[in-house]
Amino acid sequence: MATVLYADFLNDPEEYTRAESFWKQRWQQLMEGVGKGESWQAPWFNTTSVNGTPIRDGQSIFSAVCPSRRLGVNVIQLDPADEDLEFRAWTDTFGDDEDAIRKLVVACTLTERSAAQAMDIIKRWITEERID
Repeated sequence: MATVLYADFLNDPEEYTRAESFWKQRWQQLMEGVGKGESWQAPWFNTTSVNGTPIRDGQSIFSAVCPSRRLGVNVIQLDPADEDLEFRAWTDTFGDDEDAIRKLVVACTLTERSAAQAMDIIKRWITEERID
């Protein structure tokens, strides 16, 4: 099995922050490579509770949206202790019919391999290559 990165991210706030930074850095590298960064907003989903406490559950460790294209990306980082699933991706919609955003959801235990798979499928999604 591949080495899990930031394996204790759900229990260690500093490690969670490093995992978030990992995804943000990969996103920035992708945006620089495809030249579409100006139209995307990240984060898309709020990860802070009403009282200002960060929500560190991995359910949206990274998200981005392109309102003009009505496309979104949501990355869910799975707890390696609870999941034997390394990688899964699917498409879904978010919002009402008129304002619906087509989104790509990637759920994975974070390894170098799963991160590479995630960024590959995200790249295809944002450059409009058919993935579903």
